Amino acid sequence: MKRLFILFTCLFLSIHIYCQENNCLSITKSKQQEQLEIAINKINHGINSKFVESQKLYFSEATDILRSLNDKEEYPIVNYYLALTYIYKPDNNFTLAEQYLKKVIDACPDDIPEAYFHLGKLAYTTNQKCDAINYFKKFLTYQGDFDTLFTEAKMLMKWSEEICELINNPVPFNPKIVKGISSQLDDYLVSLSPDNEIAYYTRKTKDFQISGYKSEPAFQEKFYFSYRISDNVFDNGKEMPYPFNRNENEGGATITGNNKELIYTVCKMVTSPRQYYNCDLYSSKNIKGYWTDIVPLERVNRPDTWESMPSVTADGKELYFVSNRSGGVGGYDIYKSIKDENGEWSEPINIGKPINTSGDEKSPFIHTDTRTLYFSSNGRPGIGGYDIYYVKINDNNEKTEVKNIGYPINTENDEVGFIVSIDGKYGYFSSNNIKNESIGGMDFYYFSLYNEAKPEEVILVKGNLKSDDTTKPIKATVQIKSMESKRITFIPVDEDGDYVASLLKNEDYLLTIKGEDIVYQSTYVAAKDSITAPVIKLEMEVQPIEVGKHYRLHNIYFAFNSADILANSQKVLDEFIVFLNDHPTLQIGIEGHTDNVGSDEFNLILSENRAKAVYNYLVNNGIDANRLQYKGFGESSPIATNETEEGRAMNRRTEFVILND
Repeated sequence: MKRLFILFTCLFLSIHIYCQENNCLSITKSKQQEQLEIAINKINHGINSKFVESQKLYFSEATDILRSLNDKEEYPIVNYYLALTYIYKPDNNFTLAEQYLKKVIDACPDDIPEAYFHLGKLAYTTNQKCDAINYFKKFLTYQGDFDTLFTEAKMLMKWSEEICELINNPVPFNPKIVKGISSQLDDYLVSLSPDNEIAYYTRKTKDFQISGYKSEPAFQEKFYFSYRISDNVFDNGKEMPYPFNRNENEGGATITGNNKELIYTVCKMVTSPRQYYNCDLYSSKNIKGYWTDIVPLERVNRPDTWESMPSVTADGKELYFVSNRSGGVGGYDIYKSIKDENGEWSEPINIGKPINTSGDEKSPFIHTDTRTLYFSSNGRPGIGGYDIYYVKINDNNEKTEVKNIGYPINTENDEVGFIVSIDGKYGYFSSNNIKNESIGGMDFYYFSLYNEAKPEEVILVKGNLKSDDTTKPIKATVQIKSMESKRITFIPVDEDGDYVASLLKNEDYLLTIKGEDIVYQSTYVAAKDSITAPVIKLEMEVQPIEVGKHYRLHNIYFAFNSADILANSQKVLDEFIVFLNDHPTLQIGIEGHTDNVGSDEFNLILSENRAKAVYNYLVNNGIDANRLQYKGFGESSPIATNETEEGRAMNRRTEFVILND
């Protein structure tokens, strides 16, 4: 609180006190005037001293002199300087300072304008932002040599108006406990996997330290994880296995969308070349169910700076974190590192203004949409110490206005460690200030996030590419094509065949397997109109190109009892045309199949017409007719039972067979 007051140390201690005709600015006797000058001089020395003990001495002596001057009769000018001593001395007393300043304006409402400035600043510092506005407005009406104070008053009044607006327009906030993670111990530094299935957090556990014959209780931070049981209910958690929990202080984790790479903070005492407590970022990979030994992020960490609070994008390509390295905007800034094609993290870059400020930023959280960044800051107008803010960042790195998430989510306390569910429905935070819900200590809470503060709607696609040949690693990538923007991105596939992609729900997508001598295989994701869960699991089969083998063309749909190809299915065929153009010697046969609903004759004709419709679409879009054949099989070749709707849907299909390569 004191920091704000020492931003501008010009106190206007040179108020004219010798004007005898003005009782507000004068003292009756010359000897008393001399004593007042001595007190003012000691206040100046106290402010300018760099040593706390000297400051205490100067302010104590000034206070004694000023009190003695007021012993028989109170003087407004003496009360003004008494207020300043209580503001600026190390053990400040803002309540007494406010009382003295109010006495000044009660006795002399227009003679000491600086009293209004300091009352406004006191109100601002003690979180009475709405009261501060009126004091600053009053101060700014006066004429005088107040340039420095006017500049500060205008700035603080603007900030007060912004904060008062937040307080007068509260956002919905009804926090509830997250069961399982929350315990009677302190549970904090919570993060969720992008699919929201696993929570990682720090729990302060009670252990016993053995000293000689004694065993004394002691608390130690342990790195925990919990699996989600249902909506906002998790199991009670377990300690993270080896190689975690090997250091005194570790946690604050973030994990990629495939749940295979975890990055977290490890803090320990460094003894060489000098002794200091340092935090760095480390990573571990989950390979076939086991975590590898942790390794430091060499290009991200620096030997003499603090790196912590990581947040990685779901695709694992961008890492946000906090560091106090030199050359930043403020003290602790948010930085970003990008993973290159070789899997190495780049030299971090400061994400700059307006996100970073001259103050400190903490706990960045990049949502699964990869566009919405939530973070805490004490360097901009806020309701408390650290407030939660959010900003949107587009593909061109253009940032929207940074917005305070609002009151009463933000309070007079420090709000840090805020995260949001993948569907944007819930906000999460740890706190020991929610008394009605608390289980004990610091607990983990959720609340319904209001619309304006929600991230972009997103779908997390997680899948696995399967192959009949399990002896060789899968050499393939997944191409994602945006159906409206036509933007194409490639998603790497790991050695287990797993892939993950975060897709905005503002358009549909076509996922296609790409690789040498791999047959066409795609899946259409109707994200734009999807009302399904925010996490979709898709398994696709990697199959080689083989003559005589039949392959299904997924997502080829027709109007009811018709051969009219639906618009979305035409987009799938467009990508099939790309495959055929990439393999110009292939000759294929298009085959149509139906379920058993309707007569055999009708189904045979319908399947023939549908196969012909696909044939015609390919020919009309540039494929040589000599490479193509078509045939309908009706209901004669089912691949599933026709007794269920699910089975009948599988039997209604379009296939192609390789005739010649």
